[in-house]
Amino acid sequence: MKTGWQRLKKNYKNYFRDNPVISLGIAVAAGFLLSRMFSDCQTDNRHESRHRQDRRLK
Repeated sequence: MKTGWQRLKKNYKNYFRDNPVISLGIAVAAGFLLSRMFSDCQTDNRHESRHRQDRRLK
């Protein structure tokens, strides 16, 4: 008897094998969202450090 994880893994493998274009689209979208999320975090950190430096100069 297969465990739940094994069945889930098999289902996803079959889905991605049967729908390669959709799989590629999902991967591209996930990569884009992750890059936006991490670039926003870095932008916020840069803004905060500049703000702290400005306060020190006053």
